[in-house]
Amino acid sequence: MTVFAQFSPRLRLIEKPTVDAAADIEDGSLDLVFIDANHTYEGCRDDILAWRPKLRAGGWLTGHDYFPEAFPGVVKAVDELVPGFKLEGDYVWMAQI
Repeated sequence: MTVFAQFSPRLRLIEKPTVDAAADIEDGSLDLVFIDANHTYEGCRDDILAWRPKLRAGGWLTGHDYFPEAFPGVVKAVDELVPGFKLEGDYVWMAQI
């Protein structure tokens, strides 16, 4: 953890499943959320729904593996739940909320 010391006290390590961890974060308190956990449709959907409320107005909801051939569940969840998202390099999707 010494590599992260420079970010203290803003950094908090939460070792829980992603949806459970979201419950520990205040709504409207984050500038950016990056989703790259469970790559099933249900897992990605649940992460988006759990973490989107944690963003401040103008914050970024982002994630990895928008790759139809390998992760169709991620693609379906993002298509359904993240209007206006854009694709960046390395299969990264992002939307300003």
